[in-house]
Amino acid sequence: MSDFNHKYNTDDALIRAAIVGLVNELNNKINYENVWDNDSKKIVRVPFFYAMSGDERFLQDYFSNWSDCAPDFIEGNTDPIPRGTVFLTGVSILAANLTSRYVRGYYTKEIDGELKRFNSYINSIPLQLNFSAEILTDTTLDSFKIVQSAIAVLYRTLVFSINFKGFRIPTQVGFPDTYALNKQFEFTYGNTDRLKVTFDVELQTYLPIPDPKEEFFAGKNIQVIEANIEAPTGSGDIEKLVIDAATWGITGSQGLTNSISGNIIM
Repeated sequence: MSDFNHKYNTDDALIRAAIVGLVNELNNKINYENVWDNDSKKIVRVPFFYAMSGDERFLQDYFSNWSDCAPDFIEGNTDPIPRGTVFLTGVSILAANLTSRYVRGYYTKEIDGELKRFNSYINSIPLQLNFSAEILTDTTLDSFKIVQSAIAVLYRTLVFSINFKGFRIPTQVGFPDTYALNKQFEFTYGNTDRLKVTFDVELQTYLPIPDPKEEFFAGKNIQVIEANIEAPTGSGDIEKLVIDAATWGITGSQGLTNSISGNIIM
């Protein structure tokens, strides 16, 4: 049996899907230009990652070139600068945005290796995911350019969609009006603090919950049958013709003189 979508342990996790979508949208969108000499310039792109741990350490055996789909594999620990990192700080329900749960919606399910469409009442629970983002830089000038690029590219909203359990869910990301820049004025041996740009991000989406008791298969096609009724030649049968047309579900006065055509929905 062929599957349209192999199931993994990471599937059917709405929060993870939202995080992956956010990182994908942010990745390499913030960029700035550095001048090397009179004849050469370089576009510096800021890759984004999700913080798998809280200590900012990168695992060994990572990649060296983030712009390639299949970059070269290198040995050792890599520490690209600049780079952005997002942290999930909280999830909350937007109770004020709750709508009626008695609204029907369509979604797709895989049954026996075949994608089928279903319809049911959908309870859409609005969610807000709060993120803290930071971008590490090596110079103050680069941090100024990063803030400028972030405002130009991201401000004020970013809209994308994610797939979750057969639903295509719209997602909206809001960016702040202020960006914090820290400057290290005191240095000591063993100090690993870096120059960074920090800001908060709010992501809003919703969790769709279909009602299993009201679910039905929505893949049946509506058949349309064309019915032609010839009009009689005698004027005495006009009343019978109108009755026959109403019986077949045909409306309209056109065709009473020659013929009547109508669509009958089965």
